[in-house]
Amino acid sequence: MTPASSKQKRWIAVLGALLPIALVAGIGLGGHPDLLPGFVRHALVGSDDGRTVNRALSIVRRDYYRKLAPGELVDRSIGGLVASLRDPFSRYLSKRDYRDFQRSERGGDRFSGVGMNVGVDPRGLRVSRVIAHSPAQRQGILAGDLVVA
Repeated sequence: MTPASSKQKRWIAVLGALLPIALVAGIGLGGHPDLLPGFVRHALVGSDDGRTVNRALSIVRRDYYRKLAPGELVDRSIGGLVASLRDPFSRYLSKRDYRDFQRSERGGDRFSGVGMNVGVDPRGLRVSRVIAHSPAQRQGILAGDLVVA
């Protein structure tokens, strides 16, 4: 056996011993991104806002006095976010709510609109787009019109 081959075997043994340690450390740090150095954390983890939301969700999951069903906390968070907009035409549907909505549509109920996109104007809603062949178009509504009532 040459000295080079025994040296190679030692390196292989050292790397073989370090690999499981690196794997366990990576898994541990992956679950705790705040422990990563800043440049690594920013490359591997989302924005500061995303980290804040994930941190809050983790704390509530860990510390809340009763267990929450998987996904329940996320659904409630997004639902609360959309509700905070105080927009009567915006609503968040959980997977279950969306599935129920799809079922009701197949049963004959239909979700519909008049076929136009609108934006806020101090005097009402400003039409930004009218969809072809829609009720809005059939009634002569045009992009740029102002809806006040």
